[in-house]
Amino acid sequence: LSRGTARLTVALTTQDIVVDGDNTTTGTYHYHLSHSGIAKLKAAAGTNYALNETDLNALTGTITLTPLTVVATVNNGHFQYDGVTRASQASGLLVTVQLPTGAQTVALTNADIDVANDSVNVGTYTYRLSASGIAKVMVALGPNYQINDTTMNGTITITPAVLSGQLSGMQQKIYDGQPGELNAQHFELIFTDGSHIILEDSDLAFADGIAPIVVGRYAVTLSAGGLKRIQALLPNYLLENVDTQQAVFEIVAKSGPLPDTGTGTDSGTGTNTGTSTGHETGKVPSVTGRPSQSINQQTPVKTTHQLPQTGDRSANDLSIVGLILTSIASLFGLAGVRNKKRSE
Repeated sequence: LSRGTARLTVALTTQDIVVDGDNTTTGTYHYHLSHSGIAKLKAAAGTNYALNETDLNALTGTITLTPLTVVATVNNGHFQYDGVTRASQASGLLVTVQLPTGAQTVALTNADIDVANDSVNVGTYTYRLSASGIAKVMVALGPNYQINDTTMNGTITITPAVLSGQLSGMQQKIYDGQPGELNAQHFELIFTDGSHIILEDSDLAFADGIAPIVVGRYAVTLSAGGLKRIQALLPNYLLENVDTQQAVFEIVAKSGPLPDTGTGTDSGTGTNTGTSTGHETGKVPSVTGRPSQSINQQTPVKTTHQLPQTGDRSANDLSIVGLILTSIASLFGLAGVRNKKRSE
């Protein structure tokens, strides 16, 4: 209201106005003064001013209700790699809106999001609401609310699938006194899905970390470097539970002639025999990380050759020869005596 050059402002309350189509939803509403509103204006103008009733009834104004801006967030999703499902096909994605009456959630589908570099491979992907996703949220909230940020984003993580495998194979060498060396050509690593990896020598190691030397069977496993290399070749998998019980390195005994044995005989009145035996036995341990190694050695038993008793035999022979010669001499002497008698 104007008082000459001065202006008078009168505050109105809900009792002072009448709103056409009054409602709580957003929109623009028209209002005019109620009877109490007109009376309030006349009282404010005082008795020095006369207000035209018709003009007061014609006074109108507008009230606009705008949507309430609320905070909305999206959650992060994750699932395990299966080689088929793309990041955009993740389930359980939600938009959560904080309303005056409490939190409200809206479920999202793959049509409601845009995923950067969408793929089936292991990794973390960023997503945001698509145009249809924003529209879906707005419909769910109704006209009285608007979200504060339509560019909000979340992440979807595809985690590695667990993969098991079996390391198997047998490598043999003949004992040569030198430490054993593993050769990957004798071993294979097969996974539960039927795939396999071509092994390198450095992928393998003796279970106890010590290269064996003596005869025995020794457990073989994957080396730390081998596990790291193989894991790098399997970016979508987490390698666990590798069974190595069928991977064996064996050192076998060297074949050769039997230990020396000897016998000797001497014909005659005496017999000469001699024997010499000796052997070495080794325990072949069961396959363990580092099998216990023991070599039992038995000192060869030697028997000396006995010389024949030649001294006594020679004495007997000489006695016999002497008797024979004495007998011959006696015979010649007896014959001479007989011839002499005949001559006389």
